[in-house]
Amino acid sequence: HHLRSAMLDSCAVVEEALTGFLAENHPKPPAKNAPTGQKVERAKEVKANAKRSKAIKKQTDEALALWGALLAKRADIVHSRMSIAVTMEGQFIALFRNAKNGGHSYAQSLVLSEREFEDYVNELRSAGNQLVAALNATNPPPLQKAKAA
Repeated sequence: HHLRSAMLDSCAVVEEALTGFLAENHPKPPAKNAPTGQKVERAKEVKANAKRSKAIKKQTDEALALWGALLAKRADIVHSRMSIAVTMEGQFIALFRNAKNGGHSYAQSLVLSEREFEDYVNELRSAGNQLVAALNATNPPPLQKAKAA
């Protein structure tokens, strides 16, 4: 449960950053409670401008793509009932039965070993940190010309 909690906290940080970024930079930001995937797609629409260069736009798009690639597994974990089981070898595994699958079939469940879950959370946290940094990036202020004496 601590891994799931850490994952949710990481996602919340990214959600806050995405919501703020869109409110500040998108002419028609989605509702604050819009799905994360919709916010990611809208963030991709934000063009380079005087405040955010093409290089920052590219960095942001790359970070959005990395984050977006992790969203399907995130959704399975967030929208599922989690069960913990112990294998014959004594290893812990987490089973996530997503409500969209009816929650009845283990064949449609996401199954992660403790190590796989930990690796995913670390990957998500890293991608989230990258995305937050990209969303917060702005061009440096222009250099002030020295006044002639």
